[in-house]
Amino acid sequence: MLSTVLRILYTYWRVFSVTNKTMNTIKSVGASMAIGAALGAAGTYMMNNKKSVAKKGRKALKAIGGMMDDIQNIF
Repeated sequence: MLSTVLRILYTYWRVFSVTNKTMNTIKSVGASMAIGAALGAAGTYMMNNKKSVAKKGRKALKAIGGMMDDIQNIF
């Protein structure tokens, strides 16, 4: 009787454990697909708007350069 109960509990635990691992894998795959879709959309936007992206990139680099100059002047 006790061995039967233990066997049932062990089987339930194994099924539950495998199910949790499977769900984590499925969640990871779903998150990866979402990130890939977002990066694909961003890449498509960048390819279609090259001038706009380049202009914004130059502005960002100038801003970072100015910030670095300010930090150097502080020290």
